[in-house]
Amino acid sequence: MALTQDLRYAARQLRANPGFTTVAVLSLALGVGANSAIFQLVDAVRLRSLPVSNPQELVTIDFAKNSSRSGSWSTRSARLTSVLWDQVRGLTEPFSATTAWSATRFNLAQGGEARYAEGQYVSGNFFSVLGVQPWIGRTFTAEDDRVGCGTPGAVVSHAFWQRELGGDPSALGRELSLDGRRFAVIGVTPPQFFGVEVGNRFDVAVPLCSDLRDRARSRTQWWLSAMGRMKPGWTEQRVTNYLKSVSPAIMEASLPPSYRPDQAKRFLEQADGRGIGGRSVGTA
Repeated sequence: MALTQDLRYAARQLRANPGFTTVAVLSLALGVGANSAIFQLVDAVRLRSLPVSNPQELVTIDFAKNSSRSGSWSTRSARLTSVLWDQVRGLTEPFSATTAWSATRFNLAQGGEARYAEGQYVSGNFFSVLGVQPWIGRTFTAEDDRVGCGTPGAVVSHAFWQRELGGDPSALGRELSLDGRRFAVIGVTPPQFFGVEVGNRFDVAVPLCSDLRDRARSRTQWWLSAMGRMKPGWTEQRVTNYLKSVSPAIMEASLPPSYRPDQAKRFLEQADGRGIGGRSVGTA
């Protein structure tokens, strides 16, 4: 399972990089069994100390170990469906803001041999939630990420800007070919910002709405990762208790209609809230 691989990778990174910091992970635990819980708050060493504003306030919304889900996975960042993301971003009581992203690769070549860049689809508030200010130009806004947006623009990393665009400030407005589609560069991120994945640096980010794979309303296309910024005064235990109270409604709202009756029964039964609590990754 992808999550298990991520955790093993994180453990290797921890051994190799003692400077890793602990980042809280909120797990949407669709586990199998009577003691499973929809939401579980887990302390996990998975991300670097991000070069963003107040990283200790950020939590990653994810599925827990031994989760059971059916559908298709099209990216290494496949944690949530779009329907689950719609539910998560509505959790405004514990979070001041939530944001989503999806890892991908873009072919920069306009013909001949493919030449890839590490890409991300991101919600319009991605950079603002992280507190990442543009090096030059601007980052996305909610207006950039709306249904039918087409190709509203691209934000590139500082390294990509130097490597592919010569570090030229006049590169703003220049168009990139991403899988054969034209995106104008609207901004460059600071040199220290590598993205939000350990071991994977992004080159180009475009809004979620520009995805053409018909995943926006799917309940079985797993392709998104999400993060939230906790409001002042919220503790891990308080967030856990809150998530326990809202998990039944979230399960009902995100139930895939294509599930067999037995799958649907297990899916919904996992919202009973039993077993919710905090633990460290790697414990039994």
